[in-house]
Amino acid sequence: MDGRQSVQMVLRFNAQPNVRLYVYRYTQDKMKKESFDAYPPHVQEVIYNVKPGLTGIGSIVFRDEEELITEVKKKGGDTWKFYKEDIYPFKGELEKWYQEHESFLTDVKIIFITAWVILKPESEIVYKWFKDLPRREF
Repeated sequence: MDGRQSVQMVLRFNAQPNVRLYVYRYTQDKMKKESFDAYPPHVQEVIYNVKPGLTGIGSIVFRDEEELITEVKKKGGDTWKFYKEDIYPFKGELEKWYQEHESFLTDVKIIFITAWVILKPESEIVYKWFKDLPRREF
């Protein structure tokens, strides 16, 4: 192998991950934009008011999100439409609820409930502790 072939091999080896990384970042950014655009405008205005944390009320309420999507796929439905019309608007309402009830005690309850529903996924404790939390109907 001559020097030119070595350089070509190094470039080929090193270029591919960069291309893959670029494509990954581009698609991730595009997906984030499309996901953000799927939220209703009144939710878009407030969604970034809270910094991300360990868990969230949406993670508790949608702990079965993968199952919901699988069910839509099995029925031949459009999963993106389901996200845009059902999941994202409801997650937005949960986010608004959280911002209206944000406190140290609420955060402690959410952390405890997260641990609880990991152990007992069928539990409805979130609606017992947060009586005015919007209830998911799907």
